Amino acid sequence: MVRHTEPALTSTEMNPIACAGLTAERTLLARLRAETRQDHERLEADLGLLRADIGLESYRDLIARFYGFYVPWEQEVMQHIPNSLAAFFNDRRKVPKLLADLEFLGYEAADRLPMCRSLPPLDSVPGILGSLYVVEGATLGGQLISRHLERTLGLREGRGYAFFSSYGPQVGSRWRSFRDVLLSCSTEQDDDRIVDSATATFRGMYAWLCGRGA
Repeated sequence: MVRHTEPALTSTEMNPIACAGLTAERTLLARLRAETRQDHERLEADLGLLRADIGLESYRDLIARFYGFYVPWEQEVMQHIPNSLAAFFNDRRKVPKLLADLEFLGYEAADRLPMCRSLPPLDSVPGILGSLYVVEGATLGGQLISRHLERTLGLREGRGYAFFSSYGPQVGSRWRSFRDVLLSCSTEQDDDRIVDSATATFRGMYAWLCGRGA
């Protein structure tokens, strides 16, 4: 996972007339970036995905840990997400891509891998949106990670790293569409819960991926 930097705003997005209230709307995004930065940077540094000496075995073990987080996380989201957002979420699920990566990397029994039991609060729309901020934001670094894995591990054409190359050249537009959903489906009263959920997601992922927590 690499620190996500939002794609540059288009001329329409920067137009103060076309985007009345943009400054107020972006307050939540500014809070999310600022208040999760420390947890994000710690996770990024300790995952070591961009290490020059990353080996295939350690990479495969890390994909298995990602799978162990995303399976219960997606299951929990699907239990609580409102119908109005179900199609949006289903189109962004990562478990099938992680499973394809594991199969390519030689795992024959992914269903027996350990699963994370300590998840962020996902029983409300603000909780889901805050957690999705972390998961969707992570895709912004996927192209950089993909190129690194091609150079260091010799992986090609998305095989073994479909998870990181999940959106391909659409990563910017996908992030903007998530940002629109985040802002349109929340109010200022939800901001604290969204930020708290994002923070809890970063910390839960760190405990599972780096600290080998449960």
